[in-house]
Amino acid sequence: MNDTTIIFNPSSECSSNLQCRCLTISAYQWSLIRTFDVSSQQLAIDESLFKMLANVWSINLSSTKLPLSFSKWLTTTTSIRHLNLSSAILTISKWEWCAENLEWLDISKMSLRYLAISSNCKLRYLNANNNVLESVFLASTTLEIVLLEHNRLKSWPVPPTGIALTRLHTLSLTNNQIDYLPDGALVHYPQLQNLDISRNILCNLSVASFPSIGMQIRSLNVSHNRLATFVHPVLPSLLLLDLSHNSLVSLDSDLLAGLPLLQHFYLNSNVEIFSQCHQTCWLNALIQMLNLVELNLSNCQLSRVPDLSPFEALRRLDLSRNKLTTIDGYILPKGLQRLDVSQNHIHTLTNFSVEKLTSLQELDISRNPLLCECTLAELIPLFDAQKLNNADLYYCFSGSWQYPLRSYIDNVHSCIHSTSQLLTVLLNAIFILMITFTMFIFITFLLCRYRIHQTIFIPFKYTPLTMSDANAVDL
Repeated sequence: MNDTTIIFNPSSECSSNLQCRCLTISAYQWSLIRTFDVSSQQLAIDESLFKMLANVWSINLSSTKLPLSFSKWLTTTTSIRHLNLSSAILTISKWEWCAENLEWLDISKMSLRYLAISSNCKLRYLNANNNVLESVFLASTTLEIVLLEHNRLKSWPVPPTGIALTRLHTLSLTNNQIDYLPDGALVHYPQLQNLDISRNILCNLSVASFPSIGMQIRSLNVSHNRLATFVHPVLPSLLLLDLSHNSLVSLDSDLLAGLPLLQHFYLNSNVEIFSQCHQTCWLNALIQMLNLVELNLSNCQLSRVPDLSPFEALRRLDLSRNKLTTIDGYILPKGLQRLDVSQNHIHTLTNFSVEKLTSLQELDISRNPLLCECTLAELIPLFDAQKLNNADLYYCFSGSWQYPLRSYIDNVHSCIHSTSQLLTVLLNAIFILMITFTMFIFITFLLCRYRIHQTIFIPFKYTPLTMSDANAVDL
């Protein structure tokens, strides 16, 4: 593609004739274009094209082949504000160019090793993901979002002395090789709200890395690192904290006290986090976090469920892949909407019914050795229908026999129905016994009255003595 023509690849209808594969664009047509998108076409761009883009403010050259002169043109153009070069082929390893009014730049997947954004650049959005960056220089104070994911960075990016990125609110460094945060690491980003440093090789964090006051961080992701402990920085605005997939052995109770607004807390896959919970446990300090909406304790070797009933805001609770043997509905929040207790050792659900947990919408108890109990039939509306039909996921035991839970529930009577029937039979039996006993007492009473009556009213008949009777009496 050049300043006048787009040449298409040969096709079955047009192979040898070059004229039928050409699309001509006049200078007047170029002057009308404001958005230019030839992405994903694997076009080879001729340098003559760039002079025709003087009035274009949005350019997408993703997956195209660019000439080396492109970088020189970029430093001279004044119109462009939005530039996408993702996966573009440009034989350079360093990026250090910025158009005068450029605000949005995507240079991901370009195999870059070095990146420099100078202080005179007006860039607001920068995406440099999926490169091989080993060094980054950020000096532009207009930056708001910086994405440096999937690179080879080994150190925390620090602006030049005397410069603070006061507008930066989102910084992502996930999937790099950063092993520590220097003292004052976040001082240079006073308005930072979203920080993702997951999937690095961090072994510990220092309180000195976080400023003591003024931090606005609302989301902090340090998952998939090597942390054994986590400090308690002052983060009063934090709403989301992800510490999952680390090597935590405990948590400081002061940390939980310092997160009054926290709503989403992920601790899953910290298999030693309860190892020091013998008499006292950090888990008891959870009571201070009454704004929690989501709590994930999956794969933490948890053997008992703490009393979560005071957590009125809690809506999602994940306790899967632990060592639980029972779940008591009384210690769960009444407003809970989703509960995952799959892959535990649960035999029975205590005090657990739809009537008690009125807000519950989803329940996953798959891969548990459940006892075949009629109470399970009441929970059918909460199960995933597709999973329930899978006998490898849902099953129950009766004696030494294992049954698919779906089949068992289809053939068992409801506990409520069975209880009402039993109650009716019991009441009828009591009623009959009472009538029988009453009749027995009544008949006994009548018989006694009859015998007494006979004794009192036997008639007396006078018979005069004969002479023989009188002689016998005298003797």
